[in-house]
Amino acid sequence: MNIKAVTEADEFSALEDEWKALLRNSNSGNVFLTWEWISTWWECFSTGRQPWILTARRIDDGQLLGLAPLNVQRRVYRNIFSYRELSFMENQLAAPDHLDIISGAGFEEDVAAAFVSYIFENRSMWDMIRLDDAASESLFLRLILDKKPPCAMISYQACPYIQLTETWERYLSGLSKNARHNILRYGNRLRKEYPDQVNYWRVEKKDDLLKMTDVFFSLHLERKSEQQQESTFNDQQLLIFIQKIVNKFHENGWLYFYILTVKQEPIAAILCFFYKGIFSFYQQGHNPSWAVYSPGRQITAYAVQQAILNGAREFEFLRGDEPYKYNWTDKIHNDICIAMPTSHWSQLLFKMRNIHESIKHKYQKNVLKAQE
Repeated sequence: MNIKAVTEADEFSALEDEWKALLRNSNSGNVFLTWEWISTWWECFSTGRQPWILTARRIDDGQLLGLAPLNVQRRVYRNIFSYRELSFMENQLAAPDHLDIISGAGFEEDVAAAFVSYIFENRSMWDMIRLDDAASESLFLRLILDKKPPCAMISYQACPYIQLTETWERYLSGLSKNARHNILRYGNRLRKEYPDQVNYWRVEKKDDLLKMTDVFFSLHLERKSEQQQESTFNDQQLLIFIQKIVNKFHENGWLYFYILTVKQEPIAAILCFFYKGIFSFYQQGHNPSWAVYSPGRQITAYAVQQAILNGAREFEFLRGDEPYKYNWTDKIHNDICIAMPTSHWSQLLFKMRNIHESIKHKYQKNVLKAQE
């Protein structure tokens, strides 16, 4: 194979057709590795970043066998110390999960080994490798970890998921009695008190997308406000990104966007993606004034039913170990986050940060003890 780093935006754009074909013919079912997701992310969040996308091509005919969607950016620690970081094309705002390289079926081992070798042969180009939200089963990640220096940091992110059954009834029968009771009780109460006025519907018409996406944003912010939590939806650039993704995924048939209305008033919304057998729950929102009917639970139940009806094999809750997710499942994927210094300078920064965090933790512990 011939390995090359694509470092210019126009070269990146030229990969579109090959990228789509490679992912389609790979064993990956991750919607967050699609050209639509990553190119849109780059369009919205590339400021201060340079693409460093690795391509693996067969030497004899130039066929694309692998892609590593990476970029390089300069970061600053404590507003003083600057360092260069190699990472996946992602950020915490957009919240993609299970990130990895893309390999043609049957070429996974060769591509992963070639990419890791190339990365470490060129490590003088950055000071730090940081791979957040990487798929735990990734061969690429495992080979990277085999080279870790003593001060590398590794953490894990819980991503609960449902292993779906053939029918909704069979899925319900596998839940605890209390969880099953709550799902059915609130839905029955809502339909009883508002007969013929409760509707669940999928946003399918293009003309409805913009209006209902705005409704979704509003419901999400209402939910976060009621919980007294900050929302990433306060970031205008993220809202632009999601609006673009909603339109592109809709065009490809990957968007499963559901609204719960009562008396024609939207009280809950859930944004899901369905790609190659995986139904991913991206975000939801609901009106807190309807909390007695648990609208968030109801719209989630509807989405799970639709995932089953559409033949999905998994319903992904994605990152976060919020307690409510464990009412639906006890299964977890663990994404991995690694930060690995690759230069003497970054190793020194790592040690400084560890010392600072240790002092900070000790101070906070002493404050809490004094308050007791």
